Amino acid sequence: MGRYGPLAVEHKKRVQQTQKRRRSVGAEQRPQEIVNQTKQKGQKASADDMIHNVMTVQRLLVERDQGEGINFLELVINPDDYGQTVENIFYASFLIKEGQAGIQVDDDGQVIIRMFSLTKFASMS
Repeated sequence: MGRYGPLAVEHKKRVQQTQKRRRSVGAEQRPQEIVNQTKQKGQKASADDMIHNVMTVQRLLVERDQGEGINFLELVINPDDYGQTVENIFYASFLIKEGQAGIQVDDDGQVIIRMFSLTKFASMS
């Protein structure tokens, strides 16, 4: 019998692989968490900034709303800054969550936002 052409297979000897030794890993060490007054002051400043920004959106809504409400997108969209648009929506959502403002869709499909009262955030200033 002859060779089988491309079906002929030459068996190669398998090379035995040696396993590398694993180094033992020591005990887990984490950095010590430091809580100081700087962090707490930063959190307070952050909360104050947020309240200020919510009040700014509230003030703009009050100035522009003539009793009919205004287009939500016209209030919040900044065509030059996507991040600012997202922040405006975020701050307007606090007014809605607290019942200071409401959203509705009119007959034309426009999303309208309007103020209900000025008590909560106006008293925080």
